[in-house]
Amino acid sequence: AVGRDLRGLAALQQRLVDAQQSMEGEYSRLRQAETRYRLLFQIASEAVVILDGSSLRIVEANPAASQLTGKPAKKLAGRNFLESFNAESQRRIQQHFADVKGATRAGPVSVKLDGKKTELMLSASVFRQDGATHYLVKLAPTSEAASAWLSSRSNLFDVVQKLPDGFVVSDLDQRILTANSAFLDM
Repeated sequence: AVGRDLRGLAALQQRLVDAQQSMEGEYSRLRQAETRYRLLFQIASEAVVILDGSSLRIVEANPAASQLTGKPAKKLAGRNFLESFNAESQRRIQQHFADVKGATRAGPVSVKLDGKKTELMLSASVFRQDGATHYLVKLAPTSEAASAWLSSRSNLFDVVQKLPDGFVVSDLDQRILTANSAFLDM
């Protein structure tokens, strides 16, 4: 009879199984977090748009952005973001993007949609995904419209309160409007 000690191989196989189970757990947590943030993106009452950093084409827009522009979200995707704004606003937006991309602290800029008189505050931040640069753009009405929104304390605040992740909502002056219990626990 010839025998071979396979305990080393069994130990390696067990480590492989443990690593796979750990990866599946992490992947599940990642999917759950993505689902929560996708839900926030969809129900947020503030207009949020994700742009391709090189072409400034709209990758994704939430329903609030669709309502603000008067165009369905599916028709917004793929369009040049700047074409929705008047000429002066386009110049301000390009400068704001250059400041944000250059890591300069850039405050929100005042812009107007083409053909509309409503003034909006635009702020952007840069993020990288899959090796490409993107902009996360937030559009919010100014003055009276913003005050009305804040005083109504939309459904967004209710959703934020129930999130298992720490979350803080602030205004354009960076004053905290609300923080959920998970944040307070941290």
